[in-house]
Amino acid sequence: MKRFLLFARDSFFLLSISGVVFALFVLVGYLSVHFFIQRPTVNLPYLHRTSLIESMKSLEEMDLSGRVVEYRFDSEIPRGYVVEQYPVAGTTVKVDTTVQLVVSRGPEKVEVPRVERMELKRARIVLQDAFLNMGDITYLHSDSVPEGYIIRQSIESEAMVPQETDVDLLVSAGEKTRILRVPDLEGKHLQEAQEIIEEMNLILDRVEYLQTDEYSSQTVIAQSPDPLSSISEYSEVSLTIAVPPSPYQLPETPYR
Repeated sequence: MKRFLLFARDSFFLLSISGVVFALFVLVGYLSVHFFIQRPTVNLPYLHRTSLIESMKSLEEMDLSGRVVEYRFDSEIPRGYVVEQYPVAGTTVKVDTTVQLVVSRGPEKVEVPRVERMELKRARIVLQDAFLNMGDITYLHSDSVPEGYIIRQSIESEAMVPQETDVDLLVSAGEKTRILRVPDLEGKHLQEAQEIIEEMNLILDRVEYLQTDEYSSQTVIAQSPDPLSSISEYSEVSLTIAVPPSPYQLPETPYR
């Protein structure tokens, strides 16, 4: 009886071990099928000197993903392009693998471009392309530089500076508007008054006619603004012109 019990115990122990070994074998087989047969593999593309956007797109098309792990200054590889990759190109990996990327920050120092005499909108783009920032903008009237164009830059062109440096700009506000004294046109002939207005860079806005025999025909008898008042250049001036009394219709004004 004792031998039978020992035999039964040993048999049960052996069966238990066999069951565990079989279960492990099945598990290993399942994992092998799942990870090596069900998940296909691909060869990593060569991403060196490829832009980060293009690299991410290439990896995505191969069911891979990319992650930037470092940005590094590089004097040869442009900013935003891949310097190194891990794993390296040609390595066989499973799909869904994450590829680590080192991306260039460009050269540690950049050359300042010349933006003087350049339109402000264009200067902004040129500075951005050089990895520089547009700093403070100050406006100043100028008779030689058109409005909206750069008169001077705070850092001379061709200077080497760190990336993201601010470049302050002095921008033309155009010619300064002159303040004039309104000429006294009363008593002058209309044609003479027109010539004076044009010479002073003023604008004849409106001409009205008044029938009267107190003044010579075509003579200025009133004006707006008043004589000797202050007025800015290119402002408008209106005139009232005397014409002889007539039963006929007054002449049509050639002005608005």
